[in-house]
Amino acid sequence: MKPHREKEVRPHRRSPAYHPQVSRGPSFYLLLLATFLIALFSTAYVTEMMSFSVHLYTSTPLYFFCAMCVHDAVHKAAHKSRILNVATGWIGSLLLGMTYPIIRRSHLKHHTSAGHEDDHEAFIYSHNWTIPIRILVTNWRCYGVYGDLQPIEKWQAA
Repeated sequence: MKPHREKEVRPHRRSPAYHPQVSRGPSFYLLLLATFLIALFSTAYVTEMMSFSVHLYTSTPLYFFCAMCVHDAVHKAAHKSRILNVATGWIGSLLLGMTYPIIRRSHLKHHTSAGHEDDHEAFIYSHNWTIPIRILVTNWRCYGVYGDLQPIEKWQAA
């Protein structure tokens, strides 16, 4: 009779979420495609080959996709290459009208305070009718909070 052997302990495998081939997708190349299509649709609209409503309905999903690519870049999951990851963040964020470092700092700060009162991205979870106002105000708010702008009290004192 063979002696009882304990089950071999295998080394812990990383979960698929942390595997580089799984977690880092082709966001950079898809963002280039979206950028090309945005330029194409914008040119068609400016040259009056496309109506405003068609331009709006075709470009809106592309801008949403740009935001998702920037989100991937913020989490360093857009591409395996660090340079292409940062390029994804810059290209996508400039298409959205902001700079990549501001979006990155803002979003990573959101992850540290998600669900708390001091969560500065809590504006997302309010009434839908305020979306256009919130989009306009939030862009300026991010620049004021995270940019090189001084508080209003220092402007008034000068």
